[in-house]
Amino acid sequence: MLYHYVRPNGRKVFDIGIYYARGYSLIEVGWLPGNGIGRIDGNIEGLRKVVARAMSKGDQELIVKRAE
Repeated sequence: MLYHYVRPNGRKVFDIGIYYARGYSLIEVGWLPGNGIGRIDGNIEGLRKVVARAMSKGDQELIVKRAE
């Protein structure tokens, strides 16, 4: 899910959420619906490694591209 919104302080936020089912996020201003933009169709282990690294080291760069 792709989310885009403006925080109360005026900062623009673009975020990607990964869900096993229907996804909605609760943020400072309430529930935020998102736009479904794709699915994870393979290399779930690679995704787990990126997420684990982000959880231990903070924000990480993630490149999302169309599968050929």
